[in-house]
Amino acid sequence: MAAEWFGGGGIWIDFVEYAERLFAGGRGGLWTDPVQFLSVYSQGQRLLQSDVLSVPISSFFMGWLDSHPEIAAPWQGKSTTFVCKKLLGLEEPRRVVGEVLSGLESLFPGHPTALVTDSPRRWLSEARKRTGAGGAVDPEEDEIDAAAMYVADCLRAFSGYRIFALVLDEDETDSEKVGGLWSLYQPVWNVADHYQWLKGVRWHGEAVALPVGREVDFALFPSVSWDGMAALWERGLAAAGGLNRDFWKEPGPLPEATDRGPGYGVVPADAHPEHVLNRLHALRGAK
Repeated sequence: MAAEWFGGGGIWIDFVEYAERLFAGGRGGLWTDPVQFLSVYSQGQRLLQSDVLSVPISSFFMGWLDSHPEIAAPWQGKSTTFVCKKLLGLEEPRRVVGEVLSGLESLFPGHPTALVTDSPRRWLSEARKRTGAGGAVDPEEDEIDAAAMYVADCLRAFSGYRIFALVLDEDETDSEKVGGLWSLYQPVWNVADHYQWLKGVRWHGEAVALPVGREVDFALFPSVSWDGMAALWERGLAAAGGLNRDFWKEPGPLPEATDRGPGYGVVPADAHPEHVLNRLHALRGAK
């Protein structure tokens, strides 16, 4: 499945913040109310027509924590792994995500859906920032290993839904060491393998030849231009990108569909609606 999708010219768009600006009408509760999220997301999807739906799990958990700060009060000063375990064990965000997945299956039957979540390393960093937990800024290997087990346990809650892929959000790090880092995520990869989900990483960094084909099946590069992606595609890397922030701004040359792999990117929240539609129309019209 990875070779099939990433060998074509599909377009995968993340657009939640952009759709929130257009369709939420200033209402809050996007991450705590599944009805609100489905309303905003479905309008965005019908407008932009992404080939893959993305459900950002981490945002639901962090949004719930923002809306219920009393939950985190007892966690102050605790270890990062303790906070991570408590955060990922929250039942209400899991329920909201489950209702969102169920709703998307009804609204867009048969459409590929990806779960997007922070990597174990990123969960630890976020937990530390959000709650003032103690521990090193750069997590130790034993902390990452523990967080991977908590992430894996959380993901099992979504085994009953039709999931196309699991994507881990990963901050840029030394590409020479990333293989060893990703090996610490083995509990997460095991869950994906068990449920037959494709395994991907969204890399917040420059175009580098990541070890795709080992622990992971594909990589997403939201910050990389078409030119940067071309070098990766020439190497045969299962990857998507090209729709970086600059793509949504000024008109510019676009690769023909036969000369590119799949497009991927995040529509900036402040993007001009007319520019967004014009750019997508031009991209889809490139032959």
